[in-house]
Amino acid sequence: MSKESNLDINLDFLENEVDQDVPIKEAEQRTEEWFKERMFCYTGSKGKTIMACSPRGAKMSWDNPDKINEFSSGIISYIYETAMQRKTNRYIKGASTTDMKYGNIVEPLIERRSREEYFNSKGMVRLPVGFKTFPNRPYAGASSDDIITKNDEIIAVVENKACTSWNAHYKRTYENTDESSMDFWQTQMEMIAWEVDLCYYIVISPPTDIMKYVYYDGDIMDLYDEWCSETEMTIEEIKRSPIHCEALLKRIDILEKVTVSFLENGGDIKVILDRFKNDEPSEVRQLIDKRVAGGEPKTKKEILDDLPF
Repeated sequence: MSKESNLDINLDFLENEVDQDVPIKEAEQRTEEWFKERMFCYTGSKGKTIMACSPRGAKMSWDNPDKINEFSSGIISYIYETAMQRKTNRYIKGASTTDMKYGNIVEPLIERRSREEYFNSKGMVRLPVGFKTFPNRPYAGASSDDIITKNDEIIAVVENKACTSWNAHYKRTYENTDESSMDFWQTQMEMIAWEVDLCYYIVISPPTDIMKYVYYDGDIMDLYDEWCSETEMTIEEIKRSPIHCEALLKRIDILEKVTVSFLENGGDIKVILDRFKNDEPSEVRQLIDKRVAGGEPKTKKEILDDLPF
């Protein structure tokens, strides 16, 4: 089952990139290399945390500039986590849950199924990719499960969600995919990173027994037919929202300025946030100007060399 809409996808940004090789995944997700690539950044998987609001802000719409400054209290610990990863140059891995293990294990099954049942018939190709930073914002990025190309042009990103409960499946399948939904902000960050206007949001219903897949010690493709027979796949097209993406970028700029100030001067992150969040956008962008010379983004190594630790 799939949900489709007629979208006019803006691909102007690809005019100078058509002849370039499509990037292939260099660091498989959740490997040591992948953790290191994303360690210094505000990431797509934390999109909902970044955009969570105070009770006052929750009543506002995102076209209200005041909402940008209405962070939830949970943002403080995320700023601290990001700052300390930069300071110590190490990533503290959290415990991997059974749900996460299942999702990682069935990725090849989802990739094959979506190709065979959807993308191939439309002349589209799924390609694996690694972590990608935002254009001119190397302190933020996202890891799409794949990108979609057609006629050698990148037209979309892919986000897979392998559900392990009917509750999660209902929310991801039947509730509106908007700013209040589970994965909306993550998909918007992925589209920002890849500069596309479309995300294919693939949701898989829970199988009868997820542990059978988690603990299977053979080739997971051996279970492909059985897995397909007991699950359902939906594919929804999520469009990039300019209003929400603009709000995301503004918030991330504020978070970066707070992070750098904390690393340089110490202090209470909440106090620093209160001081910076009301800055004019031009003042917030001063930080970026230090890292982008002549309009050209610096390399990640150059950026890290500039950091005060």
